[in-house]
Amino acid sequence: MREHERDGRCARCGSEQTRVVSLGLRGVPHGEDGHQTVYDYKHVSACTVCGWGEYLSHSHDCWDHSHEEPWEMEWSWPVRPEGIALLRDALSTCPEPADPACGCRAHATLRHSAEDMSAEMILRGDDRNVTVVVPHQGRPRLVPEST
Repeated sequence: MREHERDGRCARCGSEQTRVVSLGLRGVPHGEDGHQTVYDYKHVSACTVCGWGEYLSHSHDCWDHSHEEPWEMEWSWPVRPEGIALLRDALSTCPEPADPACGCRAHATLRHSAEDMSAEMILRGDDRNVTVVVPHQGRPRLVPEST
């Protein structure tokens, strides 16, 4: 199983997580045929026991061989069970939630909002939880929780 296909363990209770939605995949894992510098993936997983979720963004970039910048970088934010429930409901019409290349409206909106949200939170050093909002258009977005 490739790294982007693993969901890991829940940070809250240690139980297994399952994939809710895959939002991005670029490149081939380092060391595998076809690897060309980058290997990135983004997804939301949820715990099978406590219901908490996690938005994870992983970036591998081995272009800089001076080791001044790490090759592997990872950012993640917790998603409350209520946000996971909203996300699952909003994805009910998605033909393929686990496909990071899915072109449905929900995937497109989630991809865009996840990029905006994570860039803003990384730049600010923000460690708030992430939540899901579903405006009247019915397209889910990932956003930082209000304080």
